[in-house]
Amino acid sequence: MVNLELFSQRLKNILRTKKMSNGKLATYIGQTTGSISRYISKERTPNEGAIIKMAYFLNVNPNYLKGLSNEIEAPLDIKDQYLTICEEETMSDNELTVFSKRLKMLVNESGKRNKEIAFELNISNGVLSNYINSKREPSFDTLRIICNYFNVSSDYLLGISYSKNKKEENNFKNKMIDILMKGGILDIASEHKDYEELFVNLLKHTCQTFKIVKNKL
Repeated sequence: MVNLELFSQRLKNILRTKKMSNGKLATYIGQTTGSISRYISKERTPNEGAIIKMAYFLNVNPNYLKGLSNEIEAPLDIKDQYLTICEEETMSDNELTVFSKRLKMLVNESGKRNKEIAFELNISNGVLSNYINSKREPSFDTLRIICNYFNVSSDYLLGISYSKNKKEENNFKNKMIDILMKGGILDIASEHKDYEELFVNLLKHTCQTFKIVKNKL
């Protein structure tokens, strides 16, 4: 969620303070000068990726830019968030889910072979390959094990957040679970034989739906 009024005001002030032009910021984040101008004039709302790119180059807190926090100092992992966005953008396979893309990135960053990681996760190499290639979804327990293994938040792996840091993991997930529970959806899902896998899918698709709706508001 972006407070467009505060975002516009804060971006304008930061650019003025840092003596940076709209065009220079646009070049940094791979957009046009017109796009930056429309953000400032509140004609257009930037997506999460664009905000994090701006925050990285301006060295500020993305949530400060969005108007969700008064803490202007950039988080310690802002560079990691920026690099995650850049790496995802370079991935040519659009058929892969965010989970698969990020798992693939974590595997590559580890410098280990898939076979070695699969062994340490206590799953087969084939199962790990299926996760990476979007051919299978992990159960809730397996997702937790993968998160602990790579020391990242589940929000990061599921594409809810760009921050790997578990301490930065927000309560958005819990809100989604509450909504699913109140709607009786989890009661229906619990009757399914693959409940845990279905639960992960429900959570992911619910979050994606909310993001789509939010971006259209």
